[in-house]
Amino acid sequence: MVMSILRSKKFAKRVLLALLVLIIPAFVLWGVGNISQRPPLVGQIGGQKIQATDLAKSAQGVRIQILLTYFNDPETLNRILQNRTIINFMAWERLIFLNAARKNRIKVNSKEVMTFISQHPLFQKNGIFNMKIYTYILRNMLSITPPQFEKLVKENLEVKKFRQGLLGGITIDDDDLLSFYKAANDKVDLSYVLIGKSLFIDKINVDPEEIRTFYENNKNAFLSPAEIDIEYVEIPYDEEKRTTATETIRKMYPELQASPNKFSAIAEKHGFRYDRTGLFSQNELIPGIQSTKTIHDLAFSMKVDEISPPVFSESDKGKVYILRKLKHVPPASLQLEEVRDNIRDIILDSKCLGLAEEKASQLHEKITKGGMPLEEAGKIHGQVLKTASEIGSGDYIQDVGPAGAVVARALKSGAGAVLPPMTVKEKGVLLIRVDKIIPVSEKDFEKQKEPLRQELLARKQMAAIDKWMEENSSKIRLKIPLDKI
Repeated sequence: MVMSILRSKKFAKRVLLALLVLIIPAFVLWGVGNISQRPPLVGQIGGQKIQATDLAKSAQGVRIQILLTYFNDPETLNRILQNRTIINFMAWERLIFLNAARKNRIKVNSKEVMTFISQHPLFQKNGIFNMKIYTYILRNMLSITPPQFEKLVKENLEVKKFRQGLLGGITIDDDDLLSFYKAANDKVDLSYVLIGKSLFIDKINVDPEEIRTFYENNKNAFLSPAEIDIEYVEIPYDEEKRTTATETIRKMYPELQASPNKFSAIAEKHGFRYDRTGLFSQNELIPGIQSTKTIHDLAFSMKVDEISPPVFSESDKGKVYILRKLKHVPPASLQLEEVRDNIRDIILDSKCLGLAEEKASQLHEKITKGGMPLEEAGKIHGQVLKTASEIGSGDYIQDVGPAGAVVARALKSGAGAVLPPMTVKEKGVLLIRVDKIIPVSEKDFEKQKEPLRQELLARKQMAAIDKWMEENSSKIRLKIPLDKI
């Protein structure tokens, strides 16, 4: 739909301006400058030192690739571009593959770059590459020159070629596909007994010395949460006023950076709300703010006196916040008396679970070797036999949880099998019998064959990438957590 409007001379400029409104906030507010202000050395890849500026340039290449992929899906585009952590991880991975591509002498020539650009729908009018649209988008959406853009596209194509080389030999045959289909769709009937932890609570004691020893061995686990104090400026916006908010931020943000001690005065000057939170912990929402995980994580990742980039609370409407961290109180060790009851509960729970596992193992042996019925095994500890019918891998089983692992074991073991004891830490240990295997009808298999092939192919490709990453992990050193940049 977007391209049909773009091809209309009447609406081309209007649509480009609409895209501009959606995209510019993410590019401006999460731009290169913010990353490049961080510590200079980010890590090493294959002996090459990666500076913050290298990561920033790679992030720019990632944003370009995201734009070219999702240009006709503004909601997805905006959501990805505003997630700084995802962009950082993608930028780091891009650098890894770019380094490997060059060591493997992967080449992309100028003709390939220009063919890719000229054939992309975003830069076409009436199905033909349009230089005016191209330069307009580069100048107004990306704030980048054609040579800079083409260099980043060239690198993206080099990465693509290298990844294609890693994945080229991966195929899916029909046997693999049928096995995958059946594993996802076959169902089972189960009977099970829970050997609950609570059965043993009256048989266990926890003495003071155990508590003290546990505390001494695990002091680092008993800390008060970190606390911070921030001040902030709040700028309201909705879908219609987002452009206005962005323009205001462009004017106000340099003022805040130049005079960080005048947050309140600058906010008042521009007619926006200023406030200060006071100390709050990592386990609490930010007082007075439409807090999201992104804003919360950003606030705690900042350094004292650091000013955050502007961050939107939601995609279409809400508030834009600019934060400044005033104080950071690090986690502190809690004294034994403060955590004594918690430690006692931890030790008691662990001992109860251990006894449940021991009893379940004994019963499992009596069932599988001594012929004891599962029903009888449950009665020994006063437990009721429960059943679950037509359970698939995506279902949920009462007292068990997500059914995926159980169904996979059941299908592998077959009808009549009693599975090895399964620990459910919150409750106890389960003994499960497979009463029936219900195979899926294969009538619909042919209809779903190709979508399933693509899904399984994607999984195998991801596994291949993960394997390559693991094999080359010794050549990669990250100095700064990417979610902190």
